[in-house]
Amino acid sequence: MSATPPLTPEQIINIVNKAMERKGDLHARITVARKVTVPGQAEYSSEGVTFGIEVDVPHGENLIDATRRVKADLEVLVDEFKAAHLLKRSSEKGTQVPKTDQGLAEERYGVDEIEWRPNKFGEGEYAFTDHAKAKRLVGALTAEGGPLEIAGYSYDLNQAGTYIYRKPVTAAK
Repeated sequence: MSATPPLTPEQIINIVNKAMERKGDLHARITVARKVTVPGQAEYSSEGVTFGIEVDVPHGENLIDATRRVKADLEVLVDEFKAAHLLKRSSEKGTQVPKTDQGLAEERYGVDEIEWRPNKFGEGEYAFTDHAKAKRLVGALTAEGGPLEIAGYSYDLNQAGTYIYRKPVTAAK
């Protein structure tokens, strides 16, 4: 009984190429993971979570494009996690606009002109920071370095600076 000689690299490449020509027979699977760390409750502490998505890459889709697509989906989860954390933190340490200036602040920052969308994963609403009508509010939030309370809502930016989140302020009990 004779031993089968090992395959050469060229033979391996030919076998893989022939298999890839058969549509749907083979596919690639990718896993994209993202670790997120946010400030914790105590000073100099942090909290973290790792999100991961594993998907099959459809035949004909480039692996790099598929990875970018999955990464973009993952960033939505990351931004929502960070926003929820920031909203929680801002409710604990929120900066308030004086009550007598609420109407003026509402008009100055144009909060009623911004196109708000319901937050599907939590309380309140969100808007994109690149929207022209959001620029004044984004500038105020950036200058403040934290949340603002205007006309019964708490406003804050997500960590990446791509969304403004707002939620109704509840009275302290």
